[in-house]
Amino acid sequence: MVQVERCGRGGFTLIELLVVIAIIAIIAAILFPVFAQAKAAAGDAKTISNLKQLGTAFELYTDDYDDVYPQAADGTPGTALAGGWVYYSIFRSTDAGTFDVTKGTVYPYVTALPVYLSSGDPESTWDGNSFAMNGYLTKWQPTGLSPSVASTTVPNPSGTMLLGEEASGSGSLFGYGYGNGTNDGYFNPVFDHFAKFHPAGAAVVFCDSHAKIFQAQDHYVQTVCGSPVQCF
Repeated sequence: MVQVERCGRGGFTLIELLVVIAIIAIIAAILFPVFAQAKAAAGDAKTISNLKQLGTAFELYTDDYDDVYPQAADGTPGTALAGGWVYYSIFRSTDAGTFDVTKGTVYPYVTALPVYLSSGDPESTWDGNSFAMNGYLTKWQPTGLSPSVASTTVPNPSGTMLLGEEASGSGSLFGYGYGNGTNDGYFNPVFDHFAKFHPAGAAVVFCDSHAKIFQAQDHYVQTVCGSPVQCF
């Protein structure tokens, strides 16, 4: 019997391995930004969903309280002061506050704790709340807790912010000068700034409960007042 020897190859050459590695690197470079964009889009959608749920909770609250919005606490005098839409136990002027949303007046209408958080808030793992109520909807009081106006008195509900992502401090995100989370859950039109926790801007829910992400800081008066006429 005649045996036939088979010519075999023991493995890949160095050049072949380098070509494969180069191809994998090119594919990764193409796919990683796509995955990052998909993750960011999912986070944006989640934040918008959370704000819509909170907007609905505010509507349910006003139905029970003669169309009047819940009260809101502002700054140091509002620390640990019950009665606002959200409760904070610690106020930090340049950083996010520490919130216990279970003590807020809106909590009975939306009891899922993650709803109070934004996917883009870098401090959402510990602060407990990412959103602030529009101070234009309240009658500001220096004692900290401010009574609110009736929802029926808002001239332009579809254009007036109800809740939005407030930023405090000096940490920068996406080019904005304020990257920390809300410090009190109260958006004071005179002093406060919108966050930019998303590449497209800040997440905002309006008084008619529709929500979107846009460059709110660049349209400050229009967003807070519901018109280009300054209301504060």
